[in-house]
Amino acid sequence: LGFQEAATLAEPCDGLLIVRCDPAAGAADWQSALETAVAVVVADDRVGESADFADHLLAIASHFEADGALVNRQGRLQSYAEAVPPLGSSVAGWQALAAVLAALGGRPYPTRQAVLDGMLARLRTGTHPIIEAGLS
Repeated sequence: LGFQEAATLAEPCDGLLIVRCDPAAGAADWQSALETAVAVVVADDRVGESADFADHLLAIASHFEADGALVNRQGRLQSYAEAVPPLGSSVAGWQALAAVLAALGGRPYPTRQAVLDGMLARLRTGTHPIIEAGLS
């Protein structure tokens, strides 16, 4: 969807989007960054310490509750189907992230297939971080 992943903060950020992880759990540098950020959005299927710093919480379905796809370590695309319906008002992760991207003025992704097509197009043209790092 065009987001960039960061395991550490190289410099202060105005806004942070935390997806399916809890960097504030026991990490003082992340807690400090979350406290000083202008906007913090947490998208997860569980509540962790990072949620305490969130300006916006997005309830996303677990991998059991949504259709999805992943690229395994051998580079093969694997799809999986929803096993149980999502709880409450949670939505698939791609839907939540696509809504954030659209709200920020980015390209709209109306379907899971549109996200997959966009990802595959970036992989084919070599503009995806995995390809750029030489980890194809």
